[in-house]
Amino acid sequence: MSKATRFLVGACLFGGAILFHGCGGGGGSGGADTDPPPENPLTDNYIYELRGLPSALSETDGMRVTATFAIDGEQHPLSMGLNPYSIGDYVGFAGTVDPDTGEVTVSADSICEVYDLDLFESLLDLKLRVETDIHYPANAPITSGSIRVEADDGAPLARVTFGQAENGVLVEYDWDGAQFTVATPFSYSDFTTLWNADDNNYVQLSRFSHKAIGFLMRQVYLVQYALVLIGENEDDLLAGPYADTGDSLSGLTLPPEIPSPANAFTVTWYDDNANDQLGPGDSFSLSCHQVYLNTADGIDFFFDGAVDFTGFVDTVSGEITERIGFEPFGEDPGGVFLDDFTESAILEEGSTLSVFAEYTLNGAFSLVVYPEGL
Repeated sequence: MSKATRFLVGACLFGGAILFHGCGGGGGSGGADTDPPPENPLTDNYIYELRGLPSALSETDGMRVTATFAIDGEQHPLSMGLNPYSIGDYVGFAGTVDPDTGEVTVSADSICEVYDLDLFESLLDLKLRVETDIHYPANAPITSGSIRVEADDGAPLARVTFGQAENGVLVEYDWDGAQFTVATPFSYSDFTTLWNADDNNYVQLSRFSHKAIGFLMRQVYLVQYALVLIGENEDDLLAGPYADTGDSLSGLTLPPEIPSPANAFTVTWYDDNANDQLGPGDSFSLSCHQVYLNTADGIDFFFDGAVDFTGFVDTVSGEITERIGFEPFGEDPGGVFLDDFTESAILEEGSTLSVFAEYTLNGAFSLVVYPEGL
């Protein structure tokens, strides 16, 4: 088992109510030499990089997201495009994972273009820029970091700073060329609500920026989930499609929107290299039929729809996986392609499940993971 596989299997990557939780592994075959692994290999952090890709499903790069949120019993629609992209020396949406502690960071200068945001009465084009590293401890709210919301021309609109007293959130807005206006600090739990009738538009944009960053983190988990399935079920994939079920729904009261989920998924391997070996350059598909994921923190998910994973990369040196994920190979296409893939966010109260947000995804992105320092 390679280092990256053990890292993915052993580390609970993401915590907090806006993120998925998961422990699992990735792997597959790959070129190797006989270099020995370093001592205590799991003490090193790993870096992930997510970039938007052009897709036949979309006229623009990245992902198109439509969502419906239930806030205080009312349904609120939201639609937007998200495109994490490279600028200067910084690559898309990137950060680190500590496999020992489970802490995840989003690195400063990670940047995401938001286009056609339908949050107010007119469509907006924005940039979300991580100003200082955002720190997500395992199973806990953000402890530090800041996000800067900019107009499409780069003019600052708002800034969100996490990790104030008692995990509070400071929102600054209405840049006058010299300073921001400071809003009354929010508790973390209050800030995570997207709609509040008392908010001005700048505060709404600040709340939205937090949701958007969390949404991108969930896509990082989606790739990790795929690598788990590939790494743990390689022999089954070589023999044919691998089928399984999600987490148990026994004893739970289902939401009316999902009254009888199949709770089943299938993973299929495509031998694009025609060498009868699962390895770099191959592709996979994940077909979900209302698959239930119990995260153990009160926020669960159902997955529904299909995702194509192409351009598998798995560069191995001895026991060390130096790069793993899905990305283009030269002129060959590669990445993660979504076509009406649905993520339903589920509130678990006792034994009762209810849908409080639903996301439908279209578009494409690439994501790779590699040891820090390579």
